[in-house]
Amino acid sequence: MATSEAPGNTIKPSIESKSTAVYLSDLQSVEGEAKAGESKANAKTYKNSIILGYNDCSEDFQVGYNLDRKYRHLQATISPADTTRSGIGIRFMAFLDGKNIADHDLVVGQAKRLDVDVEGGLRLVLLSRIHKVGSDYQTCPSDGDRAVWGDAQIS
Repeated sequence: MATSEAPGNTIKPSIESKSTAVYLSDLQSVEGEAKAGESKANAKTYKNSIILGYNDCSEDFQVGYNLDRKYRHLQATISPADTTRSGIGIRFMAFLDGKNIADHDLVVGQAKRLDVDVEGGLRLVLLSRIHKVGSDYQTCPSDGDRAVWGDAQIS
């Protein structure tokens, strides 16, 4: 906290507006399960990723984080991992306090840059759903099918 001098030599605190980005991979999740670390998607390596993996026939894979109402933006590059099978689509969704704030459907070789407002939010949930391209129904994934939230960070 900085101070500023007002007339009459009274010192008043002033709030510094500093926005420091924090990688989600450095935070402890409060619900769900994800791998945090390096992943390759759309021929690019993301060192600080959230990776939602597929190794069973679960319908959705999700992970949640408490934001403590102190962040304004979620930024990430979303893409299926380069190991994802052709013919498989992954739907990427982000929810803030239960409200859908991002929803994109991608296949291997596609990527989308996200910059979404999370101001005032308490709980951020990242959710990914695998499906066959051209269909909404679930398919059993293979070990290589992964949803990459590349360099996901909040600021």
